[in-house]
Amino acid sequence: MWLHHQRVTAPTPASLRTAGVSLIPQDRRKEGLALPFTIEENLLLSTHLLDTLTSGCLLPPSAVRRFATAQIDRFSIRTPSPTQPVSALSCGNQQRVVIARELAFAPQLIVAANPSRGLDVGATRYVHQALLECCQHGAGVVLISTDLEEVLTLSHRIYTLYQGQLLGPIEPTAARAQIGRMMTGAWVPP
Repeated sequence: MWLHHQRVTAPTPASLRTAGVSLIPQDRRKEGLALPFTIEENLLLSTHLLDTLTSGCLLPPSAVRRFATAQIDRFSIRTPSPTQPVSALSCGNQQRVVIARELAFAPQLIVAANPSRGLDVGATRYVHQALLECCQHGAGVVLISTDLEEVLTLSHRIYTLYQGQLLGPIEPTAARAQIGRMMTGAWVPP
């Protein structure tokens, strides 16, 4: 795998983070959050972020609180306190915690799997805007979604997977019938 003209060999989660890759997982509750932990603890579940908050072995509580408060404000997470368990938040606010953590270190590449699944209209709009802003600041976004409207709204190029085969690319302005043919394997590339 190549990332910014550098080869990433034997990628691990840690090496990908170091290379600037961020992941917004498909299932925020099972893969993105530690539900019994507080909001501020969940915001720190990245060693890359921990390195930015301290130069030594100890993590100052004041630095943690400042960071958490800044992320809560920046990403409009509705909570009475950074020490509230993340499990007490609504689905939309839980997703905002995941996004705040994943975008806090200005990643170069974001892999977002069904980032708005299960969210209300307002939270979905917020997630989409956050991803578009990252693109405007030079980050690449690989959007993996089962929501065709989400794909058409956010994508510059569309690929589909059919029985393990990557088909595409096509423009998001392509006819839905053409996208449907790609999704069913009936598409013949030009």
